[in-house]
Amino acid sequence: AFHPWRIEFEPGMSQVVLSLHFPSIASQTTTGRAPWRTGLVRYQQLREQRVVLLGRIPGWSGTGALVGVRGNIRPVDRLPAPSVSVRQQHDATGSWLVVQVQHSQQVEYLSVIFAGIPYSAEFIRVDSGTWRSTLTLPCAGLDRWFPHTHGRPTLHTLEIRTDQRLISTLSIGLRDIVFSEADGNLSINNESIFCRGACWITPGVLELTAGTTESRLEQVRVAGFNCLRVVGTSGYESGDFYDICDRLGILVWQDLPFASMAYPDDEAFRREIREELEWQGRQIAHHPALVMICGNSDVYQQSTLLGLPEQKRLQPLFSDHLRRWCSELFPDATYIEGAPSIGPLPTHLSIGVCSYYGIGAYRRPLDDRSVEMVRFASECLGFANVPGPQSLKALFGTAAPSPVSPEWKRGVPRDSATGWDFDDVRDHYTEALFGEQTRDLRFSDLARYFELSRLSSGIAMANTMARWRTDASACGGALIWMLHDLAPGAGWGLIDALGQKKPAFHILKTVLAPVQVLVTDENFDGHFAHLINETSVQVCGTLTLLPILSDGRPGRRVNIEVTLDSRSNVRISVDAAFDRFQDSTWAYRFGPMTITAMAAVFTFGDGRSVDHVCLVKSLVGVNATECRLDASVQSSRQGPLVTLSSDRLLQWTYLSSEDITFEDNYVNLIPGFPKSVEFRPKNRETTIGRLALKPANLDREILLKDVGVS
Repeated sequence: AFHPWRIEFEPGMSQVVLSLHFPSIASQTTTGRAPWRTGLVRYQQLREQRVVLLGRIPGWSGTGALVGVRGNIRPVDRLPAPSVSVRQQHDATGSWLVVQVQHSQQVEYLSVIFAGIPYSAEFIRVDSGTWRSTLTLPCAGLDRWFPHTHGRPTLHTLEIRTDQRLISTLSIGLRDIVFSEADGNLSINNESIFCRGACWITPGVLELTAGTTESRLEQVRVAGFNCLRVVGTSGYESGDFYDICDRLGILVWQDLPFASMAYPDDEAFRREIREELEWQGRQIAHHPALVMICGNSDVYQQSTLLGLPEQKRLQPLFSDHLRRWCSELFPDATYIEGAPSIGPLPTHLSIGVCSYYGIGAYRRPLDDRSVEMVRFASECLGFANVPGPQSLKALFGTAAPSPVSPEWKRGVPRDSATGWDFDDVRDHYTEALFGEQTRDLRFSDLARYFELSRLSSGIAMANTMARWRTDASACGGALIWMLHDLAPGAGWGLIDALGQKKPAFHILKTVLAPVQVLVTDENFDGHFAHLINETSVQVCGTLTLLPILSDGRPGRRVNIEVTLDSRSNVRISVDAAFDRFQDSTWAYRFGPMTITAMAAVFTFGDGRSVDHVCLVKSLVGVNATECRLDASVQSSRQGPLVTLSSDRLLQWTYLSSEDITFEDNYVNLIPGFPKSVEFRPKNRETTIGRLALKPANLDREILLKDVGVS
């Protein structure tokens, strides 16, 4: 069950022995035949049990089935607690916070303090066992709550007392949300939000502690993610999780725990679900981070893929009962029936929420035009992401383990009843990007195989996410499947089983900043630079456009002074900026390829910068056979930095040192633009004794010794 059970004991008992029995799912009988059978799980009886499905899905590598009690068994007071409801009201005339308290015992006064201002009201007897009081609090002049990418996640304290007894202290974030499901657009406080992030597994499955949950969510924020989806194959998240997301400005999409099955529609099952939602609503409904409640994960898509007509696909539980209950119990969140659910078929991309694995499992090319059709991808871009070399050594004893060994394959996800797994998917994109045959590399050069495998999935995800962020796309959001691994190896996660960021995480981070420059290949129209400012303030800086030649050297650059208004997305033609034809995308092909990449750097007034490199056709063309590389250490308010500069483009450069841990990695070094990377020393020394760099487009490692303070 997804709500607590209360067991009453007689007063005065000195000892209580509580025995818990958990019968196997296989032993459970069903109350009726399902209208259709899912291929996701073995036991169809699971559709009638309120249990976590992860661990019971063949092919999804990771945890075993969860059995037992989540949380603590603890004594509680027999006295009934008051019911507290907090909801927001927003319209053209203003905003209000409505606080309602209901008690089963007689109480006289409700008093609250909101944002430092006291309010009070009397309780009214509703019937023989119910007393209720309601306060409507004005919110004029109070700062609003935004996701961290678009503003400050401002919180206001709300203290609630009955007859001077403190019953609740809540942190309230004022925000008005509107989600247009058909076009995938989410707006918060009348500002359109591009949601990017990943799918999240609840700690009961992942075994995260409170401290590691907070550090994991901080990683999410720093990466530029602003949304997490708690998936329907796991469960609900805790109030502590939502507290952290409120504070960090991370949006939460909460799936209800229904996934890929035909669920019962009898009175007893509905009563169980109603009790579950009432409990969860009391725990999490007031959190500003909670913006979406989704009725199910893949229920409608699963039945669609079985070839069923609409009347057999739809379920009143999601279209009727849950919609009404969630509107009542989660008034400040948007309910959607399922992911996906609307459109001619749930498998279509161009209307509503969808699952997008075109680039990924279905091996569509990286320039696949269907990417532009996506309106909101509630899950997408599933890859078997390879951990970094140090994690592989810790997990498998070597940085190049056998990719066909049972130990390795246990960590690689697959779909049931298929002749392939997600290693095969990643290998497909490795060959497309680097022009090397992965089968030959597995035979002759495992180190090279893993070097390219670490990069290919991250590059594929970053390129796709970059396309979704430009003004040429109507996409309102994309959530990567998944944030973290459940088992050692190349799982779907961007964070490995040791809690370390994978190379794909670092690469994806390079296109997610609130103020970002991106470069796209528009074929015969040449390259375009896209300048995005999601923040609430105007940003001024210099845009540098820099063609990269075949040996990694820079061509002639162009500098443009740019002022970006708040919430703006500016598109600049590179050909127009250079004012001459140069076939930078090699579309006309009047001769050999001379430009192999187009780099763009946006430099802020304070010297900070963001950059992006768009490669022409593949990584094969950029071959930095020689380079001059300099490195030095500086101090900053955030901590020590190592600054790197190169006279050639060095792509996705892996940094390693026994002395320090890097906050970022797999960086692009653009000629003429030094790059600073934060690091954490493993001792008090500020000198890096040995720094190794391995760019993707250089056939050897660069070793620097005794890198000190400049």
